[in-house]
Amino acid sequence: MSILAPPPLTRATRATTRRPPAKRLSSRLGNLLLNLAAVAGAICILLVILAFFFNITLIMFKTGSMAPTIPAGSVALVREVPAAELKVGDVVTVDRPGQLPITHRITSIVPGPDAEARTITMRGDANATEDPAPYTILHARIVLGSVPGLAHVIVWFGNPWVLGGLTIALSALVTWAFWPRNTAPPRHRGRHGAGIGSRVGTGSAVLVIGLLVGGVLLTPAAPARAEGATEQTLTARTFTLVSVADSYRMANLTPGEPVTWDLGVKSRSTGPLSVSMTASGESRLGLVAGISECAQRWEGTICPHGSRSVTTPGPLALDGVQRTFSDVPSGGTRWYRMTVTMPTAPDRAVPTSATSRVVLRISDPDGTTIEVPGEPGTHTPGTDPATPEAALTPAPGASGGLSQTGGALDPTRMMLALLAIGTGILIAGIARLRQGERTS
Repeated sequence: MSILAPPPLTRATRATTRRPPAKRLSSRLGNLLLNLAAVAGAICILLVILAFFFNITLIMFKTGSMAPTIPAGSVALVREVPAAELKVGDVVTVDRPGQLPITHRITSIVPGPDAEARTITMRGDANATEDPAPYTILHARIVLGSVPGLAHVIVWFGNPWVLGGLTIALSALVTWAFWPRNTAPPRHRGRHGAGIGSRVGTGSAVLVIGLLVGGVLLTPAAPARAEGATEQTLTARTFTLVSVADSYRMANLTPGEPVTWDLGVKSRSTGPLSVSMTASGESRLGLVAGISECAQRWEGTICPHGSRSVTTPGPLALDGVQRTFSDVPSGGTRWYRMTVTMPTAPDRAVPTSATSRVVLRISDPDGTTIEVPGEPGTHTPGTDPATPEAALTPAPGASGGLSQTGGALDPTRMMLALLAIGTGILIAGIARLRQGERTS
């Protein structure tokens, strides 16, 4: 009796065991996204561990006083250390009572009033002079390294809409990772290889959960005011005015650090436009101001074809008198840059929230006027993460340590993130149960 061999497996038969190309592509794309999210999750988990166990945190920089070493918009990695471990040349962050934290380079160190304290002087790399007063400290946060431009990205991620969208997307990714696979594995993998893909997917999903939780812990809340300078355009019948100012920095002046306010004027008038200024307020702040003129918009700190001073830098006259300082010719364009500085820290008798009011006024020959106000001064700082040099993740509070500044854990956001994760896992779990009922 002859035994017939089984027919060879044809190309058509092989094709039936393969998944459709679209499904293979979606699976590969899902795995890629899952792996990328897992890497980010591992980084978030590492940052949380560093923050809570090693006093290593992140600091965002909005000002450029440490440029070019640490330009504005950078994020620095810092570690809290005792004052006794500091040395001249270290870049450190120290707290100032009633003011924002400051990050500058140490220029001198002398013993403090007790064995653990040190009195230091500091200066920003971009500043010509040292900070107005020394600092007596027990601890400081020393800068380990920095990444330029990352602060803007972190602040963007702190937007509630962005954070909510990412939470939903990552929750969907977790659901996909835990979703039951109903495709039987090929026989040649054996009993030990059948669950490898599932275990890898589950492990990546755990890291994605770490990304969600760590992101909530590390990401600051959305800033109450805009990050950096904002631009405002106002239009009259005979001219257009553009104001570019960082209202937060203007209202929270740091001693020795100048703040600029740009004003662009484009004339459509048949006659010259008058540009004037009025100032009033707290004279004990000792504000110094000067105004320069440029034929076109400033490119950073440079006027492309050269600038000229239209007011001599000096004490800001806070007497409420309107003073004309320039004219814009008919059909012409002018840009004005007002630079305001508080040379030294104000006297203790000055209120912690003291301000002045400066009004720049543009008028045409017919009497049409646009006024743009500004309020240079000092205010009691809050915990807004968009403030200059505010900590993203506060170091654990300890007796005699640094005060906690910057973004703190928001219980509401934490609960929403955990709820989204739990919902995704619950949906996937129900699907697994239903699949088990069908196969049993």
